[in-house]
Parts: sequence; C-alpha cells; structure tokens
Amino acid sequence: MVSSFAGASISMPRGITAGPDGNLWFTNYGSSTIGRITPAGVVSSFASPGSISGPSGITAGPDGNLWFTNEWGYSIGRISTTGSTWTFTGTGVSQPLGIAAGPDGNLWFTNDDSIGRITTGGVVTEFTDQYLDRPVGIAAGADGNLWFANAIDSIGRIVPAAGDWYHPLPTPTRILDSRPPPEQVGVFGAPWGAGESRQVVVAGVGGVPAEATAVALNVTVTGTTAASFLAIWPQGAPAQPTASNLNWSPAQTIANAVTVKAGDSGRVWVFNNAGAAHVIFDVVGWYDQSGTGAGFTAQAPVRVLDSRPPPEQVGPYALPWGAGIDRDVTVTGGSTGVPADAEAVVANVTVTGTTAESFLTVYPNGAVRPTASSSNWKAG
Repeated sequence: MVSSFAGASISMPRGITAGPDGNLWFTNYGSSTIGRITPAGVVSSFASPGSISGPSGITAGPDGNLWFTNEWGYSIGRISTTGSTWTFTGTGVSQPLGIAAGPDGNLWFTNDDSIGRITTGGVVTEFTDQYLDRPVGIAAGADGNLWFANAIDSIGRIVPAAGDWYHPLPTPTRILDSRPPPEQVGVFGAPWGAGESRQVVVAGVGGVPAEATAVALNVTVTGTTAASFLAIWPQGAPAQPTASNLNWSPAQTIANAVTVKAGDSGRVWVFNNAGAAHVIFDVVGWYDQSGTGAGFTAQAPVRVLDSRPPPEQVGPYALPWGAGIDRDVTVTGGSTGVPADAEAVVANVTVTGTTAESFLTVYPNGAVRPTASSSNWKAG
C-alpha cells in the first residue's frame, strides 16, 4: 500500500533520510527548507535564509545531526533535531548534490567535478580524479568504501583512508623541561617526585595544532636519584596503564621515543614511580584526522617479541642479544594485529637483564644500520 503526504511544508523534495529522533528528514529544493515528517505523517519545515539554499542530499551524521548539501549556496549544511542550523563553505565545496555518512566518521559528498569529505568539526578535504565525471549520488557500501554515481554513464568507488595521519615537524621542538631556569620550558621548574603525576599540555603548543589526536615525542629523564620508571597516558583515560615508557637506574640520563594520544584539552599525564627525575619533552610530529599526511591506525598493544626464556618468551628468540648482534624481528602480519602491507609500526621497546652499558638500534630490514640509537641503558 502506498500513501502520499503533501502540503505547504513540502516543495520539490529531493533527498530523504531516517533521523536519530525516529522521524524522517528531507530536503525541500523548491522552498530552500529542511522538512521533517513523523511516521504518522505530521510534517514540519525549518527555514534558515543564508544557511539553507537549494538543499539536495541529506543524511544522518555520526554526531546526531542531519547533514545536507546546498546546491545553490555552494555549501554543506548541518541541522540538529531541534532545528538549529550551521553552514560550512569554502574551498572544496562546489555545487554539492549527494551526501553520505562514511565508515570513517566523516561525511562524504559529491561536487560538480570532485568528491568532498567534511569532518563533524567542519574541516573539508577535496578529492579529484580522472574517474570523477559529474558525480551526483553517493552512498556508503558494505565493503567500507564510498560508492558514487557519475552522471555520464558510470559508477565510481572511493576508498576512505582509515586511521589518523602523521605530520612530522621540520625540527624537534622542546615543549617541556622541568630543570630550573635557564633550561626550564613550560610551567614546571622542579623535578617529578616519587609517586608524582602531573598533567602536561602536548597539543596546541610547539607547532602542534590543538586538534591533534596524538603526538610523537622524544622523552628524556635526567637528574634521576633512584631506579624508577615513567608512565605517560592521555588525560581522561580510565586509569594509568601498567606499561612504562622509560626505565632507568640512579643517576642515569635516558631517552625514548613515545607516541601518546592527546587527551582532554590536549593533555597527558606523566607519572614518576620513585626518587626524583627531571622530565624533558621534545615533540617531533603529530597525528590528526585531516586525511592528508602519513596514515596511522591505532590498536591495543600486542607483544610481538620477548627474548626471555619460557614462560615469558614471545617470538623465535629465547636468548638475550649478545654484543654486536643483529636479529630480524617480524612486526607485521600474523598475530601482530598489524596488516602485512603496513609501511611502518609504532612499537614500545624495552630491554631488561642488561649486563653492560649499551644501546639498541631498531631499523628496517634491508636498510643500513643508522648511527642513532633507539634505547640507551646502564648495566643492570
């Protein structure tokens, strides 16, 4: 059985979608309004001159709002279920027609000669290609890709990149040094005490944008007075992790590479277990969801190597590395959780049972071993 609903609030409707409020939302191309209809057929319309102009496609967004295209207004619109509207314009939005929520948490839309992606925060990225030929409709496929219809007799597919994107800084920037002036950088000018945690801002400083999702740091401790460890984790996380980021002996200065998610307000927690230690942060890059840069996908930590004998052993080695020894370690594929075609991995590397002061260098198989070290330690 087919039912029809008409009235003053319906004028040349173009697109329709189910809303998070249980109603149906549609675009009125003729009246430049957004319509809402209940399952019982009660119709309402929302007008916002300047924000709604020739609306065409509409979809429910991952943020609980409805997102639509403004063909006349050269913009992307957003409307809440209570009728509040916002408009996003600028480069990358040109006579948009279709729009769909992507599997990556962004909205994807068709322009007159390109595909656009907009984050829920309003950041737009445009994609052009020879296979884009006046794209009109777009939909998320069951395969995790976006599929679109070209007006000139073809169907296209675009693969959204998963994960976050890495941006290296031209040179490392110091954002924290707890030593007293003149070395001090940041708000702390005294060492971490035993069992002490402090919050450190890592996003919105040192060339890292406030919207960064994670940062890559070179973390150094110096002036240490006892054997201890440092743990770093995002502010707002449920609990301090059991893993450590740096471990040291008394009077040791040691550094390690640390990648950590930027927590609430761009902050991380830094915990020192015992004694006193000055902490230094040099930021070398950051991650975001801009869709440009080098891709990064986070996963729960997985131990891929432990050279201690059983029952601790993980991987093929059950003996320690000897002096001057190189060994190959598999870090992708299999049980690692990392795809076999990954170009790089982020790893937390720990040494234990050391018998002499030394260092460890981790580098790609097939490459010349670099002069830089990845980890440094004293005997014991």
